[in-house]
Amino acid sequence: MKKIFFSFLVICFVFFLPSYVNAETIFNNDDNKYNNQVVVFLIDKFDLEDLNYQTTPNLYNLSQNSSLGLLNTKTASDRTVKNICATISASGLAVASTFAHLNFESTEIYNGEKAGNLFFRNTGIRPDDQNLVVSSIEVINRNNHTRNLSMPGYLGDSIQARDFTTAVVGNSDLPGYSSRNGVLILMSSMGIVDDGAISKKILQKNNLFKTNQNYLVNAVKSNIENNVLLIELGDLSRLDTVAHMFSNEEYNILRLKLLSHIDSIIGEIKEQYLNDKTDIYVISTSTSRNTQLNGSILTPIIVNKSNFTGVLGSYSTQRDGIVLATNIANSIINSLDANIKDPLLYKPTEQTLDKIFTIKNQVEFNYNNQRQALLFWGFIILICLIILTINLVIKRFKASYINFLICFILSTPLTFLILTKLPPIKMLIFLILIFILNLTITLFFIFIQKITNIKSFILILGLTILIIIIDLIFALDLINNSLLSYQVISGFRYYGIGNEYLGFLLGSTIVLCSLLLNRKYLNKYTKTFIALLILLVIGSIAYPFWGINVGGTITATLALAFYFLRITNKKINLLKIFLLFLFTGSIVAIIALIDLSQPTMLQSHLANSINAIKLNGVNELLKIINSKLSMHIDIINYSKLGWLFLGVLAFTVYIFKNQPQTLLNIKKTSPFIYKGLEGIILASVLAVIFNDSGIITASIMFIYFYLLFIKWFHCNKT
Repeated sequence: MKKIFFSFLVICFVFFLPSYVNAETIFNNDDNKYNNQVVVFLIDKFDLEDLNYQTTPNLYNLSQNSSLGLLNTKTASDRTVKNICATISASGLAVASTFAHLNFESTEIYNGEKAGNLFFRNTGIRPDDQNLVVSSIEVINRNNHTRNLSMPGYLGDSIQARDFTTAVVGNSDLPGYSSRNGVLILMSSMGIVDDGAISKKILQKNNLFKTNQNYLVNAVKSNIENNVLLIELGDLSRLDTVAHMFSNEEYNILRLKLLSHIDSIIGEIKEQYLNDKTDIYVISTSTSRNTQLNGSILTPIIVNKSNFTGVLGSYSTQRDGIVLATNIANSIINSLDANIKDPLLYKPTEQTLDKIFTIKNQVEFNYNNQRQALLFWGFIILICLIILTINLVIKRFKASYINFLICFILSTPLTFLILTKLPPIKMLIFLILIFILNLTITLFFIFIQKITNIKSFILILGLTILIIIIDLIFALDLINNSLLSYQVISGFRYYGIGNEYLGFLLGSTIVLCSLLLNRKYLNKYTKTFIALLILLVIGSIAYPFWGINVGGTITATLALAFYFLRITNKKINLLKIFLLFLFTGSIVAIIALIDLSQPTMLQSHLANSINAIKLNGVNELLKIINSKLSMHIDIINYSKLGWLFLGVLAFTVYIFKNQPQTLLNIKKTSPFIYKGLEGIILASVLAVIFNDSGIITASIMFIYFYLLFIKWFHCNKT
């Protein structure tokens, strides 16, 4: 144990620690220029496809000289415009309220009285005449406070705390209906924006959808001295609100006219009032009706800051082209204050728009088709498992058939990793390719077995482990883009190893070692090889810039260390169990120290959680625990299969405890196979306990458990 622990320390500090430098070379972040003015163009329902030189020449040219990315508009609830604006304002996941769009100029009349007077009656705060007020600020604050979410108003408070001012111009009103969501972004925690013009005068009297360009431009002129000015251009939003009134043809014609109108407004404002010292943000909070019907969720974001050109990204996601709504607030503050690090990054590249389209198509293809692909493939694997189970009774299938089915199932993670390099295609063709590629991999390794006499399943398991680890270390984005892995749009994880491939990696490692040991005696060479493999697996899961899966680290360390003690015939007692937990705690502490030693913006969620706990104390810790438990329960409750699997897992643990004759036979004839089965069961139980969605990891490992049992049964049947 001491040697293993020392080896892990050496690997951590010799090989792992310098890795953060690579992240700095991937993206750039120019901190040499800080301005005192930011202009944000908020264009709801604006799509990436709308950026073209014919329809929107001003926006297109701006995107060519700026950084362009995709905004993941995840909130603490539904992806409504109100919730998205509240999340941007809070710089963390948040929600708004039912009537959060009802915001007014202080002197504007609402329900027969001044909005400022109504605001004063609800909050006890008397706004100035030039202020804008959020009528439902108390409800918004209560909604977020009771759910332990981030509090909207962070951006507005941060701007005002630096003696800068805010203003909002424009709205998304329709006749008889007020909609001013842009105010939510710049409001303070008290529900006030310093200045602005958001009344119904913004809307043309003779046109249902068009912004009154002259009035808006003059309002911008009157408010341009404010340090942060948000201009809400609601033409597309107005159209989508009543889209059901139009045929598709008329809708598309009208939409093109409105796009041209919006672009003209931006061009005029940019030419007359903005200069090289103004930082510009163009943000779309949701996609249009047509793109939503096609499964599109990600919206475009353009950031024009000093030397910001190319593909936009962020420290939070470590993904080309992907930005979070929670990143925007501090990026805006960064334009005003050099002490606030910009969470946004840029990667200089040619053909930026084409690159962003490629990223968008890949991410949305995976998000929209994952369920269908997994149901299809799950059905195929289930058929294979049923056939293998039937053979336990009839015992008539030839050895080659059993070997083929086992290899076919084991090839699954490799197949889905390889398919990430294919461009998005029709789903039916994709499903056919899954089957063909998996079959090809299976037949290839069976052929290799014939010419090398190395078991095909050994080769598949070894290659699976190797590719997963290489992908994590060298950031090849295979796991990131796999349909069997986490999805960017879901927002639970953006890089590293998710619970799906954690299951594949741990299952493959234990089964590979057990099968190798079952064929050879344990000597110092095999013992060293397995120890190094286990350390490499744990390291690839644990390191902050590789796998960075804390629950997975705990699961892997406890399970693999226990497995290593078992295969080396070490006696398991209370002292050994204590040392296992001490060893695991030491590894978690090491990766935490490595993570905390990195530059703040490069730190993972582990260091961010530790810093939050330091700042907010026990309440933050309870908030994290509650969040993870809620996610865990939601995943289990997603279908009845979750509870069914937990029942099967509990029953399996019971079987191992009571040692029926079959297990005794395995233990006697193939002790390493037995210890492998034991290790997988322990890893599955630990995954459920320590991972917030560990039931996914456990269910995948259980397939490896069953295949290892089938392999033993086939080799030892009489």
